[in-house]
Amino acid sequence: MHFDLITQESHCFSCGIVNSEQAKYSKPMKEIFLYALEKAGLKADEVIHIGDSLRSDIECAKAAGIEAIWLNRYNNPVTKGITAASNFEEIPKYIS
Repeated sequence: MHFDLITQESHCFSCGIVNSEQAKYSKPMKEIFLYALEKAGLKADEVIHIGDSLRSDIECAKAAGIEAIWLNRYNNPVTKGITAASNFEEIPKYIS
């Protein structure tokens, strides 16, 4: 799992990669997200996860308490409670 930590001005100030071997967990286990938070020194409410897998990215991130945006490139049906964008250009409208 690759992560970029972005400021409100959209500048990457820290980047990293977390893999399942390091974390001792893999998606869709929420523990891999908790490990990434610990490694980055952040709390769940300070992070937004953007991913293209509804189960492995979005549901897993939400289970770890992380706000998540589903990159729904194929315009699949979106269930209630899921934030979805069809492309990266739409992402900023969901980030305040």
